[in-house]
Amino acid sequence: MPNSLSATGLTTATQAELLANYTAALQRIYGSDINLSSDTPDGQLINLFIQSVLDVQDLLTQIYNSFDPDNAIGNVLDQRVAINGIQRQAGTYTITNVTLITSQSINLYGLDQSIETVYTVSDSAGNEWNLINTELGLPAGTHVLSFQSATPGSNVSIPNTIIVPVTIVLGVTSINNPTSYTTLGINEESDAELRLRRLKSVSLSSQGYLQGLLAALENINGVTSAFVYENLSSDIDSNGVPGHSIWAIVSGTPAVPPGLAWSATTTYSYGQIASSGGVNYISWKNNNLNNAVTDPTYWGVFNPVAQAIYAKRNAGCGMKGSQSYVITQIDGTPFTVYWDVIQSIEIYIKFTATSLDGVHAPNLALILQQLPIIYVPGVNAEVNINQLSTLVQSIDSNTLVTNSGFCLTLGGSYTNTLSPTQKNYQFVVSAAKTIITAMILSAPNATPTIVNGVVTQMNLLTTSGGTNIQFTGLGGYGTLVYSVLSGAGSINSSTGLYTSATSGTDTVQVTDSLGNTAIAVILVA
Repeated sequence: MPNSLSATGLTTATQAELLANYTAALQRIYGSDINLSSDTPDGQLINLFIQSVLDVQDLLTQIYNSFDPDNAIGNVLDQRVAINGIQRQAGTYTITNVTLITSQSINLYGLDQSIETVYTVSDSAGNEWNLINTELGLPAGTHVLSFQSATPGSNVSIPNTIIVPVTIVLGVTSINNPTSYTTLGINEESDAELRLRRLKSVSLSSQGYLQGLLAALENINGVTSAFVYENLSSDIDSNGVPGHSIWAIVSGTPAVPPGLAWSATTTYSYGQIASSGGVNYISWKNNNLNNAVTDPTYWGVFNPVAQAIYAKRNAGCGMKGSQSYVITQIDGTPFTVYWDVIQSIEIYIKFTATSLDGVHAPNLALILQQLPIIYVPGVNAEVNINQLSTLVQSIDSNTLVTNSGFCLTLGGSYTNTLSPTQKNYQFVVSAAKTIITAMILSAPNATPTIVNGVVTQMNLLTTSGGTNIQFTGLGGYGTLVYSVLSGAGSINSSTGLYTSATSGTDTVQVTDSLGNTAIAVILVA
């Protein structure tokens, strides 16, 4: 089939069709007895030509497909979704405290200036962190300074890992982060998430339609989730929503970049953004009556959530919420908008992590670190074991989740699904309340014994006479206590630092607050 671009789409020739065309053309020139087998020079040359054509066709196909927002990627996707009046939500930076010990007075330059090199440190994995505020004449001593991740996103700073100086400054003798991050950044919206939000954005142009308001709220940079409830009756319902009223609930921290020019098609805006004293303002009259956006006479404090609700609500529609904001309307009269922010509800998750290959232990440390980051239910959203299993496998493909459940209390009954009891609740997953019942007593260079996918013990070798091994209990809940079940060695009950003694076999154990245990067997030579 020849290459064509028609009403049915783009069609390109296949490898077999190209080979047939090239073969027929050469046979017309050199005769039908020409040898075009793949092991001949002529045959190899034809296949080189065909491959080059296929490469060009593949590129053209990708370009053609990129015009569809459902197939576009990266910057091209950003251009496509702009047609629908939305933009990719940017990532934010993680902030963490780093302790520096200095031996003399020094100058450290931060991100608040652009002349000197920004003082930068790195963790053991190579992730860099930049000093936020410049410190001039920093005296000798111990200083706790705020650093920002060099790249946006949820960069988790693991304690005691930021120890590498990238910018060398004479007088800095020690670098460390004894605590984790103070503010966790947000990952930039992925292509998949942006495509999904674009599908909802077709409701943005509607007026007085619930999905239109929801799309407008979710289109606000910094809003991670939103929910809109409508009471169509004439009476107050069981949720406390007055009759013929809406209840808008948002999660996240709305942010508007100063200086952003808003077009007339942006439904919740009336002009341009100006910034003064760290506060964002908007020219609240249409086109600002042709006055400069910097003229404070025509400023109003900008709240994107309130603007979205104001622009999308039906005339005469009531609102519920503890958050309020007064919008100055085009005619100069005030209008109060009401909404609510989410109430975070931490839930308990309990499951058994089993090994799929029966050889390697589940990576519980990585699961406990990453699960709270990627498992973020929406406002008024249910949690279920299918979501949990899928996300755990995305973290560690060798881990199968079994015997799982959710509960609001530690000693309650765990269920396969759990729904919020209030419309403005949002479940929060945390490592502290994620209970992995099949615990693992981890140590460097240990190998697992796995029965039916469950790690029954860890095994390792060491030498006698005071050799140390650092054990870490993974999974379980609450305070972990380490002990020696048998053997001559000893272990610190709170830190898990084991010390060998005489030759033999030592067995150590970790026990959590619920009575879950894990053991490790040490052959001491």
